[in-house]
Amino acid sequence: MLCPPLSFFSASEKFPLNSSASSPCFEFHISKSSRVKYRVEETLMESTGNVIFPNYRAVRELAYSINVTRGVLGNSQKEVRAGFLNAVALLDEIGHFLVRLYDEQENPGVMQRAYSHLERTLGQEALERTLLQFIKEFPPKAVYKGLQTEEAYFNSHTSGRAHKEIALEELMMLYLSNLNPVNRNIKELFDDTWLIAKTRYIPLLSELERFFGGEKPFGPDAQPLLEALKRPILEHPENIEAQLGYFKERWKIALAPAFIDRIIGSAEFVKEEEKFIWHSFHQPGGKAEVETFVPEYRRTTELTPEERRALVL
Repeated sequence: MLCPPLSFFSASEKFPLNSSASSPCFEFHISKSSRVKYRVEETLMESTGNVIFPNYRAVRELAYSINVTRGVLGNSQKEVRAGFLNAVALLDEIGHFLVRLYDEQENPGVMQRAYSHLERTLGQEALERTLLQFIKEFPPKAVYKGLQTEEAYFNSHTSGRAHKEIALEELMMLYLSNLNPVNRNIKELFDDTWLIAKTRYIPLLSELERFFGGEKPFGPDAQPLLEALKRPILEHPENIEAQLGYFKERWKIALAPAFIDRIIGSAEFVKEEEKFIWHSFHQPGGKAEVETFVPEYRRTTELTPEERRALVL
């Protein structure tokens, strides 16, 4: 499965982003151990090793697998919702899009310069050891399947981009995912604890913050790149839809209509998910209390595991 070229999402026709059909695809981080534990289907894995959701059924199936494995299916306090997973993946994708926009249009070549800065400040050996450990824990598809070693992938290129720079960009997104408090229920999917303990991950991030602080400001508030990407998390730490809404309202000029529509769709998915589940298995008991295109009824009981399983399958 190929990702849509980045130029499809570009808000600028004059300066289109890299439009190669084989461009690296950046989506949803899931560690190797979590892929095995939750039986993530290979068809959902892109070449980078991230997970993509081609449709809502795919994200429902992953949520179902997580909840069954954890033994929390039907427990509204502990289960992972499909709408939430979809929003997390969308937030990650927007982050990658904005990094590409910054690197290719606003401040050309900045990621390559960032890598060179880290080589000078951390040392080549420490930098490569950190990124290789990241590749080991979050392996690209070829590495995960045993078709390529971590080192071979690290020293290769895709569509003119060095994989070492792609790994650095992915590492930035991993940092943002772990920083986000709203992800606490799914932190095990992309936990960076091992990287912190075994590598120069934290010093690397500190040097990145320092590097971008000296580069061209970015975004509606003219901030360093990482600060701009962290802003929605810091302003809305407990609400992922508000984080997406921040990008929709504050970055609307930079984001293409495709992303705006998907942010709106994500919010509707989250709001209507429970209404749809309840409506699918229960006949109306009277006039809907809220006028909306999906009737809303007061819940008196939790859905049974059988009802939730039927919805997914």
